[in-house]
Amino acid sequence: VGEAASASHRARRAASELPGAVDLEGTRAEACCGRVAAGCGVVVSQGGRRRHCAKRRLAASGTMASEADKARAALEKVQRKECNRFCADCGTKDPGWASFNLGLFMCIDCSGIHRSIGTHITKIKSCSLDTWKMEWVKVMKAVGNDRANAVWEARLDPSKKPQPDATMGQRESFIRSKYERALWKGDPREAAARKAEDAARADDERAAEEEEKHSAEIQRRMHPRSTEDFEILYNELENWRAHETRRIEEAGLPERERLEALAQLLHKETKLLQTIDRLKIGATKENRERRIARMLELMSEPKKWEMSDGETAQVHTPFSTRAKELQELYSGLNLPMLTVDERLDVLLHVKWTVKEFDCLLTREVVDLIDREADLLNRGRSEKSLEGLRRRISNLFLQFIETPEFNPEAARFQKVPRDLSTRPSVRPVTDSMIRLGKTG
Repeated sequence: VGEAASASHRARRAASELPGAVDLEGTRAEACCGRVAAGCGVVVSQGGRRRHCAKRRLAASGTMASEADKARAALEKVQRKECNRFCADCGTKDPGWASFNLGLFMCIDCSGIHRSIGTHITKIKSCSLDTWKMEWVKVMKAVGNDRANAVWEARLDPSKKPQPDATMGQRESFIRSKYERALWKGDPREAAARKAEDAARADDERAAEEEEKHSAEIQRRMHPRSTEDFEILYNELENWRAHETRRIEEAGLPERERLEALAQLLHKETKLLQTIDRLKIGATKENRERRIARMLELMSEPKKWEMSDGETAQVHTPFSTRAKELQELYSGLNLPMLTVDERLDVLLHVKWTVKEFDCLLTREVVDLIDREADLLNRGRSEKSLEGLRRRISNLFLQFIETPEFNPEAARFQKVPRDLSTRPSVRPVTDSMIRLGKTG
């Protein structure tokens, strides 16, 4: 056996040394490379096989890059929708993160809390930094923030939703309650019905506001009170006059009829101006009465003191009590439809109130009160006493607005006034009396 093996070895060695001999090992290697590359349809050598595999990997990476670009472009289109321009959890503008299994967009602060919840509930990707697959984009397109919140916030009170300036603690509490515990999750149809009810209620409120605004505009024209109200009336009157004048000029009437039409227009405009002036006089009177009533009310308000336990106590001081008495007397002087006895009683109280101070103002008030009492006893009509009563009321109001007689009035004086500059309220002395008699 040993001799036969050595003979066979010598025969192979001799054959390899012959010219034109074939390398069996090299032929076997080339055949192996051909079989490996046969799957590509090309028979190559061992070096060519390496270059071909590299080309296959480069082509595969280019295909993946083009698919990622398409997914990114589709995601940006979904992200530009109006419903997705705000964070689904806090309302922050232009969110840059998304949960691709829930189908909603969120801001970076809320995305960190989503990550802490776990991928078994929400899976987070950056819209600009991460690579997206087309199936994820399809989920985002099919759901979106509105549809997702219609499910997860179906039973949520909108006032409890955090705002963009919410703290991280508030965000985390809300997001975990919303997704992890699903406290407000419900049927989307239920949320849609509630949304429709809210929209109908908002429409009703808007219609009521429009109606109220329309009524207010009519009221401003029927009963003007402020300078702006009368400015509106004058502007509308001017617009009406210009429109009517243009209509008459464009009508092509004969000269005589045109002049008659313009004269009638001027007459109507004059009547309307007189009406506006009467309204202005009435508004001035009402505004003055309203201002005086408000001032007297503020004078007579009790003082507010904060207690040690945080409560507020209202206390009447001697000054506020004095202001309250003067307010009641002024209101009594201006009450209409009083009997003679009731009017005389009011006049008597006012007289003894002002007689506490002796000055020219109080003396004039006392003289006017005595005059009205004498006329009432003679049976004079109220119509003939209107001017006298208005004079008494104005002088008593001047008495109330004087800090020396009513200390609370000092708070309502824009510029403090000295007694020496107001001789009507300066106390009357013996020298003044002698000077008056000498004069």
